[in-house]
Amino acid sequence: MAEHLTAIRICAIGSLLCTAAAALPAHAQELSDPTRPATAVDVAPGAQAAAPVLQSILISGTRREAIIGAQLVRVGDRYGDAQIAQILEDRVVLRNEKGMQTLRLFPGIEKRAVAVRGGFDAAVRHNNIEKHKE
Repeated sequence: MAEHLTAIRICAIGSLLCTAAAALPAHAQELSDPTRPATAVDVAPGAQAAAPVLQSILISGTRREAIIGAQLVRVGDRYGDAQIAQILEDRVVLRNEKGMQTLRLFPGIEKRAVAVRGGFDAAVRHNNIEKHKE
């Protein structure tokens, strides 16, 4: 008989806990997908549209594509009032009636060559020395 009462108490406590947990407001945040392109933002009529943002560049042996403002484009496609003139490894060039506009994948970062005497082996040694100094 005591075992039967214990089982009833456990069931009652379990039911009470489940009811209390269901009544609590959910505090969990929705997780966002970090690989999903940003959504385009609607611009109010008469407002100045933000500059296009280059989000990704896809280059393979058979294709050159870019994602600008969550829109997939290829050379020759139109993006807004511009046409895609070039897709390079680090930038996309747009052409419109005002001229050319370059969108960089990493604005503010420029590739530059480093001159090292002695060829490739010297360049590798130079890079290894610089890494060890840090």
